[in-house]
Amino acid sequence: MAKTPSMTELSLAGVNVDDTLEQVHQVLGKESSTQKKDSGLTVYKFLDADVYISNGKVHTIVSNSNQAKTKRGIHQGSSLQDVMNQYGDSYTKQKYNDLMLYEYSLKTDGGTSCILRFAMKGNQVNYISIRKV
Repeated sequence: MAKTPSMTELSLAGVNVDDTLEQVHQVLGKESSTQKKDSGLTVYKFLDADVYISNGKVHTIVSNSNQAKTKRGIHQGSSLQDVMNQYGDSYTKQKYNDLMLYEYSLKTDGGTSCILRFAMKGNQVNYISIRKV
């Protein structure tokens, strides 16, 4: 049985929740573009992931690239069975348009609530996101 996800799971494409922009650049290189959102977040677009920064720290990481993996090796194109084998069955599930969202609730060491989401289209991961709640 898969162990329960922990704070160390809040990583995608080598980027962690609460990393600084400098740390993101060390992992992903230079962004291809940036966009300021009305929410106050700034989106940095990289080849394999979009990284949302708030107050100088990573708030959200989103990827639909098969090159961007979680710490347990799940990526776009992985099967639902792969996700279940790696992350277990302590998730919430909801339909969103043509996707089924499997979400795992986690907390950082500092107590910040986060969601690890696997958006499934059919039986395959369409995209993965990690975000602060």
